[in-house]
Amino acid sequence: TRFFKQKKGYPKFKSKHGKQAATFDDFCFRIKDNQLFLAKCKTPFKVVWSREMPRIKIPYATISKNSAGQYFVSFTCQYEPKKTDGKHVIGVDLGITNLAVFSDGTQIENPRHYVKAQEKLARLQQQHARKQKGSKNREKSRLKIAKHHQYIANQRADCLHKLSTKLVRENQAIVVESLKVSNMLKNHNLAKHIADASWSEFNRQLVYKTAASQHCKLLYAADFPSTQICSCCRRRSPEKIVLGVKNWSCPHCGVYHDRDINAAINLRMLGVMNLSIDGFVTSRLAILSHKGDHVQYEMPPSFEKWPWVAR
Repeated sequence: TRFFKQKKGYPKFKSKHGKQAATFDDFCFRIKDNQLFLAKCKTPFKVVWSREMPRIKIPYATISKNSAGQYFVSFTCQYEPKKTDGKHVIGVDLGITNLAVFSDGTQIENPRHYVKAQEKLARLQQQHARKQKGSKNREKSRLKIAKHHQYIANQRADCLHKLSTKLVRENQAIVVESLKVSNMLKNHNLAKHIADASWSEFNRQLVYKTAASQHCKLLYAADFPSTQICSCCRRRSPEKIVLGVKNWSCPHCGVYHDRDINAAINLRMLGVMNLSIDGFVTSRLAILSHKGDHVQYEMPPSFEKWPWVAR
């Protein structure tokens, strides 16, 4: 095998249960009258098409199966992404009570998909525990649980995709905090809600969608105390604003702030400070990666490097 001949990577165990996938070349499948024909299969497969197939050559098709026993087919093809024309710079503060708060005051409520489905999920798992191991009824019960988990995952993905697509289409720059989610999940009081909000998945979607937009830039603010700074007088609060405080008054100028909106405004101001007039990032930002025409940036981590914040 490849391991013994080329010494490239160890062999991986491939289970026959759970997730499965198989890839077919263009000479092993064809699409006719919106039906999928595979090699050595006499009858076509019934497919519920999510979108109209493009009239171009499709080199590969991958058929996959998830843990819930559902089958999907995906096709590989070339396409030219449409360039977006957003004109705004927006700051986004992620949270638990509100999934996202924008610098213009918009608050996106956290749908809490997993928390709402917990009761039904617990009932299904109780029924599963009562079934005899190895029986067909236990396998049926397992599929019910898997389908319910898949339903929750689909709800979450749909919500995040709609939100991230809207942000990329309407803005030329998006400023978010560089959160260390893996460390935050160690807090067992909030781990379930942080995982349910799926901040990492939201950031992942922003990265590849801004890259495909050819216009929108994604900026990360690393270790920037957006919550602790007044967005009006730009002074830092002498007392630390703890997690439970949702509103606070600036001791310097007396302005009453909503915690999340104030943080989002500070992120936007930080992004505007580091964007030139023509929309390109100045040299004060550190380049993280470069893929084609897309450049991803991260702001300097030290608070002392931000002269616009009064002390």
